[in-house]
Amino acid sequence: MSMEELIMYSVGYATLLALGMRALRREGRKIDRGIYIALIAWCAYMNMAGLLHWPTGSVAELNGWLFFPIGQWILALLDGMV
Repeated sequence: MSMEELIMYSVGYATLLALGMRALRREGRKIDRGIYIALIAWCAYMNMAGLLHWPTGSVAELNGWLFFPIGQWILALLDGMV
C-alpha cells in the first residue's frame, strides 16, 4: 500500500465525518453525533488495520478478553454458595 492511498482513505473518512457532522448538527442531538463519530472512527480503524495488517478486534476476541473471565468469576462465586 502506498502513502498516497493511505492519504486518500484518510481524506475520504474525514470528508464523510465532516458531511455527517454538518447534517447531525442541524438536528441538535449530541448523542447522535457521539455515536456517529465513534462509528466513523471504528470503520476508519478497521479499514486501515486491514490494509496495514494491524491487529483488529472481533466479537470472539471480546468474549475471550471480557466475558469469559467474568463468567469464570461468577462461577467461582456461585461455587461457594451451592
